[in-house]
Amino acid sequence: MKITHKQVRQIIKEEISRKISEGISNTPTGRLEVEWDFETDDEEWNALPYEQKVEQEGIPDVIQVSPDIMDEFMSISTEESSAEADYMITDWLSDEFGWLHQGWSWV
Repeated sequence: MKITHKQVRQIIKEEISRKISEGISNTPTGRLEVEWDFETDDEEWNALPYEQKVEQEGIPDVIQVSPDIMDEFMSISTEESSAEADYMITDWLSDEFGWLHQGWSWV
């Protein structure tokens, strides 16, 4: 079976389009959804519902990452690894908000 030049161009065009779409979907948005770890030694505090802890601390579940932190994330991701870049975000969250977290993801 032969493939025409037109078919080859179409295949290449579709592959490029797919790669672009994948790249866009894998690009961080600059917004993080965070599940905070509000556990302390204070039993009374630990007994409060998660939503009440979020409200009292004034920390939203979705965080807008500043452009300079996003630049640093992208730089580390490119020059080192995505794991190192994720670790940088984890450190930044703790430093910025004063709490550890149980996980985060881009939204």
